[in-house]
Amino acid sequence: MKKLFLISLLTILLNPTIWLPSASFAQKKERWDVKILSDGFKPSDSIVKTTVAEVEKLPLVKVRNRTPRMESERQTIEITGKITRKSLEADGDYHIEVSDGTCKDSTIACEAVNPRLAPKSSVLAKLKAVRLSCASLSVGDTVTVTGNTFQDKFHNPSPHRIRNFKEIHPITKIVKAI
Repeated sequence: MKKLFLISLLTILLNPTIWLPSASFAQKKERWDVKILSDGFKPSDSIVKTTVAEVEKLPLVKVRNRTPRMESERQTIEITGKITRKSLEADGDYHIEVSDGTCKDSTIACEAVNPRLAPKSSVLAKLKAVRLSCASLSVGDTVTVTGNTFQDKFHNPSPHRIRNFKEIHPITKIVKAI
């Protein structure tokens, strides 16, 4: 009986199509094409190094499920800080919160998209590389995160997340400090 249970468990864990959501599930999420860079936008190589405090100063913009990419979401940013929270969400994204010490009570949410759910992304190869890197990251690690700004909708976030609901979504590069 134990052997059958272990075989079943291993089958489920080793076959992500059983336990990860499908692409159609992900596409029902709000602004999915903007989140995964499949809306025709190609990020530039111009990267702005910034801080959590600077991102938090940006205005909160109310968005709806179908709001197209806004001008503020065309910016690629880079932030270096410590991972304060890391979780694998129901949609298959790694949710990573980073604090750089510039905002004592705030973190920026950074999302590592499940590449299986983003086959039309203009940065699919980068999403795959980020995903591999995220598996080895832990709370407390210092990382440099690069990606596009994204205006999320108001929801019940973690208590330390910046209040304007700006995120890095998707992460296009993440490097752990040595």
